[in-house]
Amino acid sequence: MTTENPANKFLDLERQAALVLEELEKLRHETSSYSAAAMGLETALNHLSSLSGRLMDLTDRSKYIIETLGTIGTPELLATSQAVQDEVKSLKMEIQNLREESNSNAATLSNEIKGIVTEIQSLREQTSSQLKNISDYQRRGILARLVGGKPQK
Repeated sequence: MTTENPANKFLDLERQAALVLEELEKLRHETSSYSAAAMGLETALNHLSSLSGRLMDLTDRSKYIIETLGTIGTPELLATSQAVQDEVKSLKMEIQNLREESNSNAATLSNEIKGIVTEIQSLREQTSSQLKNISDYQRRGILARLVGGKPQK
């Protein structure tokens, strides 16, 4: 059996710890990206909320138009109708733009979450392996002391 120098073993463990720290930094960066995507979705939600209010106003105006049809002349009715149509068209375009932005943000968020999950799984495997190495090293040292020898590799 070969014995390994404790200093080399310590350096090896130090290198492994540095790798774990590097992976944790990558995970921190991905978590920040996730937060940015979440803020983008929140902004889209706020825009949709505002748009909903505008649609409610449009509904109220439409009701008013229907109630006053008998008292308004044809030219005024056509002008109001055209204004409502223009507003509806504008709102439809805004809804479509917000829908596309939300879909894009959701896709980005989903990809970032998948990356984070992959990083966590990788870190879990690395940590488990490193803990096993440390445990094996400690166990060999304890067994060697019990039988009066040097730690085994």
